[in-house]
Amino acid sequence: MNPLEYYRSVTKEIDALKSRVRYLIAGSHWLTDGEWKESVLRAVLRRHMPPTVGIGRGFIVGPAEASAQIDVLLYDTRWPLLHQDGDLVFVTPDAVRGVIEVKATIRRAELLKILEKLGDIAANFQFGPKVFVGLFGYESEPGPDDFEFVLRTLQKASRGNANRVVNHVCAGTSLFVRYWEVNPLTDEAINAWYSYTVSEIAAGYFLANTLEFAIGQPIRDNLWAWFPSSGKEIYKSGERRLTSPDV
Repeated sequence: MNPLEYYRSVTKEIDALKSRVRYLIAGSHWLTDGEWKESVLRAVLRRHMPPTVGIGRGFIVGPAEASAQIDVLLYDTRWPLLHQDGDLVFVTPDAVRGVIEVKATIRRAELLKILEKLGDIAANFQFGPKVFVGLFGYESEPGPDDFEFVLRTLQKASRGNANRVVNHVCAGTSLFVRYWEVNPLTDEAINAWYSYTVSEIAAGYFLANTLEFAIGQPIRDNLWAWFPSSGKEIYKSGERRLTSPDV
């Protein structure tokens, strides 16, 4: 088995699927195009998730308030749903396994606002480190310091609060970011985001990490099947600590 080539095929597949409706509608009905991009990611995730993890879109409803609408909502199917209508679901906070915001293009001027929205959801419902909180962008607005800009903005949106951490970002086909409580090589406590420049396999890493967070031990027991043997640390391009003073 070659997980690296599998990651590359997943990234190419997602990129091809997201373009299909754009070719068909030729510039009109962009709301439909945006909804299609969300549905593509949900469909790809469903191919890999076990029946115990549901994948939809919708809202988290707590005792005091409801969340903003979530593009991709992962939930434990063993928990009862407050409401369901097709893909649209309303769940209680304890059922949540992941929340993902989907963007056609991650634009630099909008990134902070998007991450703050996700941080608000994570903090309001007290997810903690075991819930997947991610931003998936099919494309990323280019800049001279892409990974540094994303790391700085993640830190700024968190406001130094671990409860507000957005722990995964896929920005285009080749930039992936993950938040680590401990260094993956040394087990040292770090509470930091690492960025990885991974040519044409960022979506594959995003998918595998979504599975790891949503399912847990079965993925960690079979790392050989889900992650390239070389690991992604060789692709590390940057680091930013949660409480670093240079925001």
